Amino acid sequence: MKDQCKAAVAKALGKNSLNQQEATDIENRIKDAMKSVARKDINEWRNLSYTEKLTKAGEFVAQDIQDQLKRKHAIAARDILTQNKNLAALDHPTLSASEVVDRMVAPHGDMSGVQSIDSKARATASIYRGELVDFYTNIKGGTGVFTDKELVQKIVRERFNDNTGDPLAKQISDKMGEVFEGMRQRFNRSGGDIGKLDDWGLPQTHDLAKIVKAGKEAWVNKAEQLIDTSKYVHEDGSFYSQQQIRELLEYSYDTLSSNGANKTEVGRQSFGGNSKVTSRHSESRVLHFKDADAWLDYQADFGGMPFVDLVEAHINGLSKDIALVENLGSNPKSAMRILMDAAENKDWLKGMDAATTGKSRKRAQTMFDEFSGQNTPQSEVLANLGLAYRSMNVASMLGGTTLSSITDQAMIKKTASIHGIAYRKTFGELISQLNPKNKEDRELAHSLGLATEEMLGSLTRWSDDGLTSVSGKSQKLARVSSAVASQVMRISGLNALTAASKVGFTKMLMEKYGRLSRDKAWSDLNEMDRELMTKTGLSERAWEVMRLADPVVDRKGNQLMSARSIYEIPDDKLLTAMDKDVNQLVNGINDQIKELNDRNALDDQRIMNREQKVDDVKRTLSQRLLDYANRKDSQAQAEKQALQDRMDLLDAQKEAAAAQADMNAYIRTIENQEDLKGFVDGITQGKTIDNLIDKAKKLGRTLESLDNKVELKTTKLNEMIKGFEKEIQGKFTDFNDLLGKRQKFSKEKLAAYEDSLSERLNRYATRRDVKAQREFEALNELKELVSLKQQQLETDFEIKKAVEQTRIKGKTDKRIDSSVAWNTRRNYKSGEDLGRRLGNAERRMTEMRAKMRAADSSANKSINQKFKDLDKRVNALDDEFIEYQAKVAERQTKRQYVMDKLANSIDGEKKLLAQKIRDEVATQFQAHLLDEQGMAVVEAGLRERTWMSAGQKKGTAMGEILKGMLQFKSFPAAFLMRHGSRAMSFEKGTSKAAYGASIFTMTTLLGALVVQLKELANGNDPQTMWDEDDPQKSINFLTRSAVQGGGLSILGDILVAGTDTSGRSATDFMVGPLGSDAKAVLGLTVGNFTQYYEGKDTNAANEAFKLLKGKIPAQNLWYTKAAANRMIFDEMQDIVAPGYREKLLRKAERDQDRTRFWGDDIGDIQAPDFEKMMQ
Repeated sequence: MKDQCKAAVAKALGKNSLNQQEATDIENRIKDAMKSVARKDINEWRNLSYTEKLTKAGEFVAQDIQDQLKRKHAIAARDILTQNKNLAALDHPTLSASEVVDRMVAPHGDMSGVQSIDSKARATASIYRGELVDFYTNIKGGTGVFTDKELVQKIVRERFNDNTGDPLAKQISDKMGEVFEGMRQRFNRSGGDIGKLDDWGLPQTHDLAKIVKAGKEAWVNKAEQLIDTSKYVHEDGSFYSQQQIRELLEYSYDTLSSNGANKTEVGRQSFGGNSKVTSRHSESRVLHFKDADAWLDYQADFGGMPFVDLVEAHINGLSKDIALVENLGSNPKSAMRILMDAAENKDWLKGMDAATTGKSRKRAQTMFDEFSGQNTPQSEVLANLGLAYRSMNVASMLGGTTLSSITDQAMIKKTASIHGIAYRKTFGELISQLNPKNKEDRELAHSLGLATEEMLGSLTRWSDDGLTSVSGKSQKLARVSSAVASQVMRISGLNALTAASKVGFTKMLMEKYGRLSRDKAWSDLNEMDRELMTKTGLSERAWEVMRLADPVVDRKGNQLMSARSIYEIPDDKLLTAMDKDVNQLVNGINDQIKELNDRNALDDQRIMNREQKVDDVKRTLSQRLLDYANRKDSQAQAEKQALQDRMDLLDAQKEAAAAQADMNAYIRTIENQEDLKGFVDGITQGKTIDNLIDKAKKLGRTLESLDNKVELKTTKLNEMIKGFEKEIQGKFTDFNDLLGKRQKFSKEKLAAYEDSLSERLNRYATRRDVKAQREFEALNELKELVSLKQQQLETDFEIKKAVEQTRIKGKTDKRIDSSVAWNTRRNYKSGEDLGRRLGNAERRMTEMRAKMRAADSSANKSINQKFKDLDKRVNALDDEFIEYQAKVAERQTKRQYVMDKLANSIDGEKKLLAQKIRDEVATQFQAHLLDEQGMAVVEAGLRERTWMSAGQKKGTAMGEILKGMLQFKSFPAAFLMRHGSRAMSFEKGTSKAAYGASIFTMTTLLGALVVQLKELANGNDPQTMWDEDDPQKSINFLTRSAVQGGGLSILGDILVAGTDTSGRSATDFMVGPLGSDAKAVLGLTVGNFTQYYEGKDTNAANEAFKLLKGKIPAQNLWYTKAAANRMIFDEMQDIVAPGYREKLLRKAERDQDRTRFWGDDIGDIQAPDFEKMMQ
């Protein structure tokens, strides 16, 4: 590094000199800085001298270093505060320190008050995903089955600033940009360092397998064609040569192919050791694509995932990183290790068993590794094959799960009752959500972050957590299987019912908070509500912030507290409540505003008190009008109109005073600057509308008059010219078009006619003969016609301008409706209505004053002479009103100045604080909703999934085998873990027993309903519920119902009869689908071969049929299962294995008391035997 360069940077940094290490580091940064500055304006850069370039780059680097130092200090300070806060949380009244760490990672049902990082990440993702509801609901096309490829292409093009002309694609693209930018800014607020690139359109992924398969030469050639070479600039401003670009791309290929981009969690980067999460996403991009076509071309050849998955991976990945840095600091792995060490030490000091503490730590570490993406598949092929197999099981075995999900209502009712919500409300909302006509209600719920997984059609409830992986045959198989499984769940109605159940409960919980927060402070809440909120993650601080928010009002009038409501709280309103300095400032400002309001109120009262004077003057004016009742002369009519003008002026004053008083009264109710701005903007717009309406009316009348004049003038001219001799008529042929009654002309054409007529008139100016005078008269008439047409054209233009202004006004209103808070929209509309009233009155006053003060009006002079005192009284009232308006306007200006003073006093740090408070409380509230929703509508989460995996890694033989064996057991496990832990969280034993008993009773009752519905769906008669002669039947039914209520329907028949209807035993239940299939395959191959070898009869055809039939997607849909079995599969089985089905039916009737109402074919259907239920 040259001394000159060192000196430039040292001077910019405020140092005397740089040491060698600093010089080496800064030299590289200066080169990069030169490239960055050059890209902004390459022509200007090339014209600079080397010294000037060096100075600019030095200043750039110095500022960058200072910003980086400031950022590092801020991150360090935040890390210390975050760590101290987390360490303090380890001292919990009911949990050990190790248990607190466990709850910090994943949600738990014990109401400990600890919100997990996992819950906050899911909450963050659901908030941002909700903002993209238009994208997710439209991208799947009309049928909801296939992705709308055309819309995808248009959205991508719009993201790269290509105008597609499609308003929906433009709207989605803009909203996507807002969401991505919002996430970037939030990540950076916690210390992240994601730069903003002007040409950034979408996240990009690279598929390692595709890149390696193509080879370096092919990849480099392809990339070279797609990149924008103007983005690659040297320090001196010169562009990279083709050879240099190829070298850069070859280096990029080596990086991609060796770093293993596919070995990280989908959508995330790989960082080892103790790297800071705040440094993620800050790496410079090497591939700058030319345009949307280039990006699409690259994604088609080397991309890692479909478009929807790409967006979803970006949102999920960045949401996790946001949750990590906000809750653990810039180095989450290190922070978590410190927390675990501290927890272990605290528990040891309390004398806790080391083995118990170690087990708890290992459990937390497993969940944290899974959450942070460190449990990556060891073999992508194995992971994909395992996923394909499990998805196939979902498609072929869960077609009837919709009926099983009815038991969710027991958990919904219990969780709702804990929160003091009537179950009838949650169930009513559920039914409303299922109504096909209520699409707007569903979209509103999704936009508020509710049931967004079902919006995506995910299978998180019944299968594992990921439907995409790497390329290759295994990936294609996994993707097809997953797509089929998704559609089976969709057509079975399970997704819709699950979404409706979630929304039904959560909306009513949001309604409770929206209602209570309107008038109850934390101390005013009843003790049960306060305790419940504290134990489920909502603090007093969060409640006070929620009280500042305006709930979202749905179609039914429910006030829904939401994360969106919290994000719409204005800075001044939030900081007034949460920041002492701002609170003091606001109190002073409020005092000033109150004084202005009080003075306005006094003037309003004073102006309203003069109403008696106005009425007296109007009465006198009315009496004077009677003097002119019988006079018809023009002077009398003019004087009568002059008196009427004075009455109209007084009427307009009354209306203006009333509107002004209403406006002042409304302003006194507005609490913050943004709402006031919306109201004032509405008033301005209302006045504009009134002016447009009045202007349009006047222009319309003017145009109508001009049209009549043009028609009369044209008729007169045509008749005049027809009366001329043919020789003279010929001189006017140039004007035939002008004499056409319906002919339209441009401004230029009329100007040309005007010039031509002026020239001819000049020629006739000195001629005095009769013919010349007739022609002269006709030319003058033509010139007048041109003038009328010009006025006609100008008036028509003014009308079109008014129409365009009205159209722009409509677009402005729509933009306001979509971009501002509901409260601001309401204030805008109220202001607009008042503005129209005020504008109408002010316009009328202006017109009347103009008439009264017309100097050349003999009528006004006459009125002034005849009724001097009366006219003086009218003018005095008018002067008084003008003074009143001036005072009000002056105070409004002062009010705006005071309000602006508040906005100007809230500096960048205060605004940042306000945004952080919104982030924190909105996420806390959304996480609370999702955690309680997870109690009402149970589905396996991070805790249950990692517990079921028993510590086995993804993509390993043992891990995939275990997943296959435990498939479909995560739901009952989650149900028992969550509600079991919640029951045990109560202090009193009676409360624990009461909770458990109520859940058991409700799930058993609903389980009984499901058992009977499943029997009917299978074409069987209902099961016997009570038999006086055989109590065992009642016991058997109760067993089936209880097990069904817990989500283990297969186990019911096994416990009662040893096997289910298909012959599966307890062993089959224990080893799960994979074990059963392995057993079936072994029996079909080895078993049948052994039987054949020993000379015994084999049953290979029937065993193969049963195995294959069990893997057909949608073959057991609850509403088609009976028909499909009787009409198709039973017939096929009779052909394959005659007599086998009859033997099974007899066994089912003997062992399980199962009979059928639907016989062997469509003609053998009877009514179900409902009398069998009670015997």
